[in-house]
Amino acid sequence: MANEIIFSKEGVQVIKVADRVYFRRADWGAKEQCNSGYILLSDGVAAIDASTKEGAVEMMEEAAALFGKPITHVILTHGHWDHADGLPALIKGGAKNLIAAEGAVSLLEANGVKLPEFTLRIADKARFDIDGIGFEAFTFGKAVHSDGDLFISIPTHNLVFTGDAVSEAPFLFFKNGNAANWIETLDAMESLGFSTLCVGHGGVKDGAHYADQRAYIQALRDAMRAFIAKSGATDPSEEAGAKAAKEAAGDPANAGAALAVKINGAEKAISHMSQVYTLLLEGKG
Repeated sequence: MANEIIFSKEGVQVIKVADRVYFRRADWGAKEQCNSGYILLSDGVAAIDASTKEGAVEMMEEAAALFGKPITHVILTHGHWDHADGLPALIKGGAKNLIAAEGAVSLLEANGVKLPEFTLRIADKARFDIDGIGFEAFTFGKAVHSDGDLFISIPTHNLVFTGDAVSEAPFLFFKNGNAANWIETLDAMESLGFSTLCVGHGGVKDGAHYADQRAYIQALRDAMRAFIAKSGATDPSEEAGAKAAKEAAGDPANAGAALAVKINGAEKAISHMSQVYTLLLEGKG
């Protein structure tokens, strides 16, 4: 049965979202782990994302307990620490296959990670089959949340694992991304019509989530564009961004800031406005 919780323990839920497909939801506050996924194979399990070092150990234990199988494949949505730091542990535990975007693989190599025997680097898009399950993995050829975002879909189930390019608003992170590309990517993803979104942080979503996330990111951009136009700001530093975001949030005439605060609360909105301020001044907004 889809969306049945089959496991719940200490900030982790494993939810069946389709035949042989499971969403591992991790409570960030309790675990500081990303969401991930399990794809059940005949002789093993394909993991979507490797989580942290601690998370990877938990994932191997869960795969053995829930499915009686080891993790043999890893498919990364991107290379940030909370999605990829567990990769060496999974490889040591028997994962011999890695699939990731070229940007994510380059980041892993730069960090000295020894890649498994079989590594598929995806520059644009690829279709592949693992144990009778057809996958389509694709990028949009540009930075969104990171330089190596990869979307992993299973067309027969009309579902997609999005990584952090699609997440609930409190968990968005902009420092390595591009806010303008992000808006365009949400539009493109919405047009693909997936009914089930297994997001990087937060709960399972449907296609209505794109509009909510797009509205929030647009509010952040509007807020900081208005601030920059009004103040003439040119300093892209984090310190200047933090000050700018607080001033924007306190300006009753800044409609974008008011909307961002309404959507996500003052603390998170100010943090995100600060990050978007820097992106705008660096030409990434």
